[in-house]
Amino acid sequence: MTPTRIALSHTALAMALNGALAGMRRALAELETGDDDAVNNAAYALKVQINAALDAQQLAETLTPGASSMREAS
Repeated sequence: MTPTRIALSHTALAMALNGALAGMRRALAELETGDDDAVNNAAYALKVQINAALDAQQLAETLTPGASSMREAS
């Protein structure tokens, strides 16, 4: 694996996780309003953002094979 490919996978993961965290922060702000519609919207948004973060993690592991096994070994 080339250093460029590793850097690109890490950049993609960081960008995806940043987006997911921003979405989670917005959803949590909606939850604090207590409005039923806002709570339902926030719950759905959290689900979408968590799935996006998991997809980003899977992509990073696909682009950098062996990364997860190295993490588990440490």
